[in-house]
Amino acid sequence: MLPTYAIALLVTIAAVWWFRQTSEDIYSVLAGAVAAIGFIIGFATAPLLIKFGIVLLLLALEKRHLDSQRRRNTCAR
Repeated sequence: MLPTYAIALLVTIAAVWWFRQTSEDIYSVLAGAVAAIGFIIGFATAPLLIKFGIVLLLLALEKRHLDSQRRRNTCAR
């Protein structure tokens, strides 16, 4: 049996893909909402080590984004 967080992850990935592919407003909003709900459910039901991994990944992405923003701002001056 698949764990609940794996099923939520697959649904979230499918919703994000649909969100990126569609250009119609209602489908875009629905896909974004399903992706957000799936991420929350998946995060809530995931084991502790997976939660730590997700949080560390988000922190690394934030640091990378902030570093690139700083480089852009110093190059623009």
